[in-house]
Amino acid sequence: MTDVGASLSYLIPAAQGNFYFVVTAYDVSGLQSLPSAEIQYLPLLLTLVGVNTDHSIDLNVSLDPGYYARIWYSSDLQTWQLLAYIFTNALVRDYSAAFVPSRFYRADALLISSLP
Repeated sequence: MTDVGASLSYLIPAAQGNFYFVVTAYDVSGLQSLPSAEIQYLPLLLTLVGVNTDHSIDLNVSLDPGYYARIWYSSDLQTWQLLAYIFTNALVRDYSAAFVPSRFYRADALLISSLP
């Protein structure tokens, strides 16, 4: 929990993972409001753009500055393989998707400062 006092904005220090926020307000006597609804912030957004005529799949990666992404794929949701590392917003084309009956994707965002 972070008390930001009378500030209307607050810079969250960079950290790995997804972020969840709940806000309360309080007055000078310390009377606190009920918590707000929870909101989630993800430093990465992976969206399907479409399937091409050659049956390859295009994915759009939107990434916040200071992060890089690993894009993974699977045909069975059991075994995952790395498709790409992404360091800026990008379109990723999976050409090998044309050769399998199904394809699943996942992504994770990591701090660039965590690179070895």
